[in-house]
Amino acid sequence: ADGAGGYSCVMRVLHICNDFSGSKSHMELYEALDKCSIEQTVFTYFRDPGKVDVNRFKSERVRFHYSVSLKWWHRLFYHFKIRDVFRALVSSVDLKEIDLVHATTLFSDGALAHRIYRAYGIPYICAVRSTDVSVFLKYAPHTWGTGRRVVRDASKLVFITENIKARFDHYYFVRKWDKVNPEKTLVQPHGVDAFWIQNQFKVLHRVDNSLLFVGELKRRKHASLLCRAVLDLVPRVPGISLTLVGGLGQEGKMILKFAKKHPEIIRYLGVVEDKNRLLELYRSHSMLALPSERETFGLVYVEALTQSLPIIYSENDGVDGLLPDGVGERIRPGSKRSIEEGILRLLSHYPEVPVSTLVDFERFDWTRIAGQYLRIYEEIASVACR
Repeated sequence: ADGAGGYSCVMRVLHICNDFSGSKSHMELYEALDKCSIEQTVFTYFRDPGKVDVNRFKSERVRFHYSVSLKWWHRLFYHFKIRDVFRALVSSVDLKEIDLVHATTLFSDGALAHRIYRAYGIPYICAVRSTDVSVFLKYAPHTWGTGRRVVRDASKLVFITENIKARFDHYYFVRKWDKVNPEKTLVQPHGVDAFWIQNQFKVLHRVDNSLLFVGELKRRKHASLLCRAVLDLVPRVPGISLTLVGGLGQEGKMILKFAKKHPEIIRYLGVVEDKNRLLELYRSHSMLALPSERETFGLVYVEALTQSLPIIYSENDGVDGLLPDGVGERIRPGSKRSIEEGILRLLSHYPEVPVSTLVDFERFDWTRIAGQYLRIYEEIASVACR
C-alpha cells in the first residue's frame, strides 16, 4: 500500500513457496507473471543449503530470497516452524513494499501468509495442494486450528484440481469451517512447459507393447509395483517392456535390481532433462504408466498426451477429472491387480484417434494461467496491472 492508503500503480506480489527449489511449476508461473510487468518477490525456505539459487531466473522485476531456516526438528513442532520461518521472512523481505501475498500451500505457506495478514493487513490468496489434504488434514490435528484461520481470512482459496477440492470438502470438520464457500474458492490446474504445447504430435502410434514411466522413484509413485505388474504380464502380453525415467528415490535400489535381473523387460535410464530426448521417449512407447498417488497435479501426464501417448493414471487423484474420457485407463494405485487390468484394457482397446486431439491444451498454457491469476490479484488488490 502507498502512503495515501491505496495501492501503487505496479502490482507487488510476495510468493511464499517452500518448494520453489523442488518444482519447475512455480518458476514457470512466476516467469509467465513476469511478462505482465508486475513486481514479484519469491521467498522460499528449506534445510538443504544446496537448494540456494535453484530455479532462479533472470528478471529486473523479481527478487529472490532463499532461506536456510528449517531445522530437522521443525517436522515435529509445527508451530515453532511457522514462528521461526516467519522471523526469517520478516528479516529478509520489506513487507511494506508488498500489496498481495500468494501462498503455495495451506498449512505451511498459508500459515505464514496469515501471520503477515494479521501483522500488516496485507491480503493473501492460498493454494490447497495434495499434501495439505493427504498429510495435514489426515494426520496433523494440531495444525487444524491454524488451517481454519488461514481459510477464514484468505481472499481466495485455489485448488489445483477438482479431486483435491473434493477430498478437502470431504472432511467433516472442514465443512464446519466458516467462509469456505464457492465465492472464495476456485480450481486452477498447473500448466506445462510451452515446449510441449508447441510440439504436439497428432499422429496415432503404438510401439509394440512398450510402457514408459516418468517420475522420481518415490514410494507413492509405485514404480516397483508397476515393475511387478509388468513382469506378471509377460506370459500374457508378448514383448511387453517397461522403461523408467527419473531420479532415484526411496525405491531406487529396488528398481535397479529389477533392471539388472530382467534387462530384456525393464530398463532404467535415470534422469532425462533434455526435452527433445524426453519427447523421443514419449513418441517411442505405447503408453505412459504412472500409478502414482497423492499427486497435486502430475504434469508428465499432460506432457505425454501432447505426444498422443495414452496414459495409465490413478482414479480420484491428480489429473483424473481434468481430462476427457478416452485418453487412457484409470487404476487403483496401490493395487497390482488393478494396474495389470488397466494395462490389459488399454492394450486391448487402444485409442483409435490420437489422444492429443481429445485434450484442450490451452488450459495448461502458463501464459493463459498467469492471466487468470493476474485477474485474481487485481480483483483483490483493486489495481490494474500496467
